[in-house]
Amino acid sequence: MSELIGDRVRLIVDLPRGISSANVTGKIVVVQSENKHPGKLIGVELDEKFKGIGHQCDGAAAPGRGWWTRPENIEVV
Repeated sequence: MSELIGDRVRLIVDLPRGISSANVTGKIVVVQSENKHPGKLIGVELDEKFKGIGHQCDGAAAPGRGWWTRPENIEVV
């Protein structure tokens, strides 16, 4: 999965709370190993227009641009 680093993606599910747009996009910057980090494995740096969104453990939006998700929740664009 590390070959995904740098790919542009769109979040298709697991969007930040309060964000309904299907056009939340960004670039994959981190891919974690399922063996070491079960759960959300893909770190996405969201595009500049989403800079007010960051990931919190409860799924709420927080200041920042990072979002953690699973591979099945993204689509390469």
